[in-house]
Amino acid sequence: MINRSIVRIRVFQQLYESLSSGRLDVALADKSLTTSLRHTYYLYYYLLDLIRALAAYQRELLEIRDRRFLKSATEQTPRRLSDMSLVKEIARCTEIQNPLDEMQVRWETSDQLLRYLYGLLEQDPAYEALPEDVSTLSMQEQCDYWANMLKLLFRTAELNEHLSEASFYWSDATAVAERLEVEEMPSVEQVDATVAQLKGSDAYRVLPLTGQPVVTIQDFALKTLRRGAKSGLELPQDLLPMFHSDRDRLYAHQLLSETLLHREEYDELLTPRLDNWEKERVAMVDMILMEMAVAEALHCPDIALVVTINEYIELAKVYDTPKSASFINAVLDKLFSDLKSEGKLLK
Repeated sequence: MINRSIVRIRVFQQLYESLSSGRLDVALADKSLTTSLRHTYYLYYYLLDLIRALAAYQRELLEIRDRRFLKSATEQTPRRLSDMSLVKEIARCTEIQNPLDEMQVRWETSDQLLRYLYGLLEQDPAYEALPEDVSTLSMQEQCDYWANMLKLLFRTAELNEHLSEASFYWSDATAVAERLEVEEMPSVEQVDATVAQLKGSDAYRVLPLTGQPVVTIQDFALKTLRRGAKSGLELPQDLLPMFHSDRDRLYAHQLLSETLLHREEYDELLTPRLDNWEKERVAMVDMILMEMAVAEALHCPDIALVVTINEYIELAKVYDTPKSASFINAVLDKLFSDLKSEGKLLK
C-alpha cells in the first residue's frame, strides 16, 4: 500500500518543513512523518467507503422519489445499490474497524458532493445496464461495476477538491497545461483574461501528476476492486495493509532520520561535485533531494543505485524544474561513481 515512492515524497515534504522552520528535532519530525503516512493510508478506506456512501445517498433519495405521483423510467425501476453484497460488506467492515474515526471525516457531511457524484453515476450507461435486482449480481460483477464507476468519479475536479479540503495530506501537486490557439501573439493581460474565462469549463483541465500519493492510493482502491472482480472479495481480510512489509515501514523512518542526522556529512560529499556552484546558491529543494539520495544509497543496500537516481530525478521534476532534474542527475552520477571507485559504495 504505502510504497517507497510515496515514502520518498512524504519524507521530502517533512524534511522541507523541518529545515524551513528550523525545527531539526528528529523525534518530532519522525512523529509528523508517521502521521502523514497514516493519513495517506486512511484515504484508501475513505475512497472505498464512497461506495457505501453513494448507496446510502441513493436509499434516501429513493424514499423521496417513492412519494412522487409521477416518476421517470429510471425512478420507476431503480437499481437499489444498497442491496449489493459488496455495499453491505463495506458497511459492515467500516463498523468493525474504521480508521477514519481518528480524522472524523464522513462522506455524509458532503451532501452536495454526493448529489453531484450520484448524478454522474445514475446517468452512466453502466447503471442502466444493471439488473433491476442488483442482489443477483455476483461479487465479481459488483466489484467490476464499482471499479469502473470509481475510476470515472476519481477524474472529477469536484472530488479531488473535496479531498484537498478534507485533509492536508490528501492534496497532490497538479500539472496545469495552458494552451491557447491564436493567430497573433496576445498580451499577458489577454492570456490571463482568457484563462480566467476558460476555468471551470471543459476547455480547461487541471490534472493530478501521476505517481503522487493521492493518485497512487486511488489506483490501489481500484486494484482492490479489480482483484475482487477476478477472484471475489472478502472483507476485511482482502483489504491492503498499510505497508507491504516491516522493511518498508522501517525504510520510511530510516530515510528521514539518516538524512536529518547526517545531512552535513552528505553536503561535504556533494559540495565538491556541484560544478562551480556554491552550495548556498543551490535551491533547498535540490539539496534535500540529493541528501536523501545519498542517505538511500549508503543505507539501503536492497535498492539499486539506478532506481535511487531515477526516483529523485522524477521528484525534482515535480517539486522543482526539469533543469534541476538534469543537475541532480549529473551530481549524483559523479558522486556515486567516485564512492564506488573508492570502495565506499558497494552496490
